[in-house]
Amino acid sequence: MRSETEFVGRVFDLRVESDIVLPRLAAATGSESGVISVRRGQVPVEDTVNHQHPKAYFRGEASSLWMAIPDVARIHVHGGQAIVYDPAPGADLDTVMLFLMGSGLGALMIQRQMLVLHANGIEIGGKAVLCMGRSGIGKSTLAGAFARAGYRLFADDVCPINDQGLLQPGAATIKLWDTAAAHFQIDTASLRQIQPSQQKFDYPVEQHLADAPLPVGLMVELAVHDSDGFHVERITGSRTYSILRANSYRFEYVAAMGQLARHFDACARVANRVPIIRVTRPASGMDLSGLMGVIVEAAHDILSEQDEADLVTAKTKP
Repeated sequence: MRSETEFVGRVFDLRVESDIVLPRLAAATGSESGVISVRRGQVPVEDTVNHQHPKAYFRGEASSLWMAIPDVARIHVHGGQAIVYDPAPGADLDTVMLFLMGSGLGALMIQRQMLVLHANGIEIGGKAVLCMGRSGIGKSTLAGAFARAGYRLFADDVCPINDQGLLQPGAATIKLWDTAAAHFQIDTASLRQIQPSQQKFDYPVEQHLADAPLPVGLMVELAVHDSDGFHVERITGSRTYSILRANSYRFEYVAAMGQLARHFDACARVANRVPIIRVTRPASGMDLSGLMGVIVEAAHDILSEQDEADLVTAKTKP
């Protein structure tokens, strides 16, 4: 499973030094804000045992998280700087990489004091717009539609927001189900299957990846209803924290590593800075063009409001 040569790449403004080739990472430039390592090593079974919840597949403390993914690998993420993986005998490499770049990277960014959301980032109107929602709601399919329409993307699934409210570009890939690929008339024979047990594929979007960080200007929670048409609702007040908590990436990791207070503070900062809306679509079908139009229109309206408010604030300052 080990590559013969060292792999170096870039993700979320971090230089990644790995002993296996990690797909769809941008080339490192030397100007990254930090360095993380991905290395094969021993992760003892006992380290992954959660004695309080014996059926849980992870255990955490302060700045460490251990995972035990059956038939795949044991993984140790620590200090916001390193991911150590210990593959199971005969484990599929693509599946190991799926967890390294998903759960592993997500835990590492939580350790680096980021608010990590389970979302897809898209550039609209010069800001990053995050599309959130439960698994299966269509976030990746929607991101694929935006990419094919010429929009720039930031990340798929793991979206870490720093203290300045910025989102950095992640890996240049979208994980598409075979049905979504068929909708886009993409031949999956040319794509890497990310896990043997699922018809889900690594769709490259290098030409659509954002090349610089942008402030998050809007967060969109995707939902469905049994009615016709789209419904847009502005989320305000105490409901904003509920939305951010529900769409936090692996909130159980946050709790396991004792970061609940920091997470609440980060949610409060983001909610005070970034508007949140819920866009509800018919459950009976996914009108991608219509959904994109609703999100783009809402984004432009809200971002224009923000620009006007910023202008008024600037004029009233002494």
